[in-house]
Amino acid sequence: MLRPMHAARRWNSNSLKWFPVNQVLGARFPIVPNDSILRPRQRDRPTIWGLSYYCEMRIVGEDQVPNAYSRRRRERFRRVLQCFQFTDFEGKRVLEIAGNDTEVAEYLLSLGATSVTIINLSQFYPDGEVKPGIFFRRVDARKLCAEFGEKSFDVVFGNAILEHLSDMDKALAECSRALTEGGLLFLSGHALWSSSIGHHIWVIGQGMNYRFTDATNPIPPHAHLLLGKRGLSDHLRERGIPASHIDAILHWTFHDDDINRVGYRRTVQAFRDSGLQVADVATVTELVPDDRLDRLREIDAIEDYSVLGMNIASFVGEGERIRRFFQASTKAYQIAPYRAEWALCYAEVLLFGNRLDDAEIILRIALDLDGDLVKSHERLSEILERKGQHAEASLVIKRAVERWPFDSALRAHESKLRSTL
Repeated sequence: MLRPMHAARRWNSNSLKWFPVNQVLGARFPIVPNDSILRPRQRDRPTIWGLSYYCEMRIVGEDQVPNAYSRRRRERFRRVLQCFQFTDFEGKRVLEIAGNDTEVAEYLLSLGATSVTIINLSQFYPDGEVKPGIFFRRVDARKLCAEFGEKSFDVVFGNAILEHLSDMDKALAECSRALTEGGLLFLSGHALWSSSIGHHIWVIGQGMNYRFTDATNPIPPHAHLLLGKRGLSDHLRERGIPASHIDAILHWTFHDDDINRVGYRRTVQAFRDSGLQVADVATVTELVPDDRLDRLREIDAIEDYSVLGMNIASFVGEGERIRRFFQASTKAYQIAPYRAEWALCYAEVLLFGNRLDDAEIILRIALDLDGDLVKSHERLSEILERKGQHAEASLVIKRAVERWPFDSALRAHESKLRSTL
């Protein structure tokens, strides 16, 4: 029987436990001194991302990350940590799309990456090697192979760029060609065009200050889709916004090249059409009122307007994807067993190997860490069903349905279990 390495020291919403860093993390991580401790910040309930960013930055090493608690840095390092669900970085050639500093690159080199290349078209960044093993290049993501050649990278990732990729089909095709067999493409985006703030408004300067991230946002939820250019112009005018400001807001929303105006469904389809093997799509969603949703579905009946942002991981080559997923999931769980998402990934590996008892232990730990992961409930119910414990499996799904009453997949699973009782 598997004995979880953190069974006596795991953290949940009701207690605060301490993790000796040198017992949890691998030697290749740039961690704080061995006698230091990793302390999760106590919360009423863990979020979908697992423990707080404070935990993650203690892994990275606060002294190595200036202004460690800024939102931008938090998101970028979070994405790197999430990549461990699918691959590691030791011996890898890495490409970061639209990076703007060397902090993440230095971290990846410390994990064993052989080189990190950052592409950014801005003239504010240098062009060439800026530190040993770290390169800045002014290269368009649609022209990777022309600049670097085919099969030049093992990992390509980008943070908050899906909504900015011009000609997404061509960019994904280039990423696929630039990756080696089994290479990982991991991209994230927030404020997708189909979301309530998909306009991604960012008009600053000349007396204007309009941002989609705070109260200065002048556009109502989904108004860029529901009102169109003329209707939105009328709405802004009624609010008393100056005409010059309205022109700038409308230009950004409907014409500026900085956003691609590609919705969630079309983004996922672009990955599937690229020939890449999609391994995982993780979304951040919001509740859309029924009356607004009915109006939006008149525009596009199949779009998912509740998705604010997403991470999508894909591979070149199917067999290698599966092997790396299993390998990286196991390593990720060993490195950070207090993260519910990685515990869930490790449980998937155990389940694939038909190690039902061990998978059940890990899934119960995942639910203890974060009860908001729907997939953990589904997998635990599946295991109990396969072990013949139908009543308990039905109870697990029943509790999940009570928590997520509008999840059609859970309801279907509940009906199926009821028929077996």
